[in-house]
Amino acid sequence: MSETYYVKTFGGLEITNDNVTVNIVELFGKQLVNLLQVLLFHSEKPVQKDELIDILWPESKNPSSALKFSIFRLRSELNEIDFFKDKVTFNKKGYRHL
Repeated sequence: MSETYYVKTFGGLEITNDNVTVNIVELFGKQLVNLLQVLLFHSEKPVQKDELIDILWPESKNPSSALKFSIFRLRSELNEIDFFKDKVTFNKKGYRHL
């Protein structure tokens, strides 16, 4: 599979790789779609944990838990899509979609 993705964000979120198109909005809930959009938008560099919390959970009482659970769910869901297996990573600098 090619490592080039074509992302359509108008009217939803569709990602195409090697003529396979996946409609992410139909597969994931709003929270996971938003998380994936942030990771895709910042694909050149890792997104720090605090930055993700500020963007996605500014009002949450336990944002670290929400982030950890959402990353776990996103990884699980993405692993069901062949061209996304093992593409969300974490290092000292933050989360990243490869």
